[in-house]
Amino acid sequence: GDNPKFAEAVANARLIAAAPELLEALIGLLEVEEGDLIGADFRHAINKAKRNSRAAITKATGVQS
Repeated sequence: GDNPKFAEAVANARLIAAAPELLEALIGLLEVEEGDLIGADFRHAINKAKRNSRAAITKATGVQS
């Protein structure tokens, strides 16, 4: 049957395992926002930050974002 405590433990483990990637994604987004990139350089940097963010969310949740 369903075990809520086990499901919570699995969710917590996923979040803990993804913590470094989540932190890296947040830092990357802040660097883009606070930087002075323009044009194609900005688009490249923001797209990379978004990919990293989505990958970190997927790792933390187990659900493709």
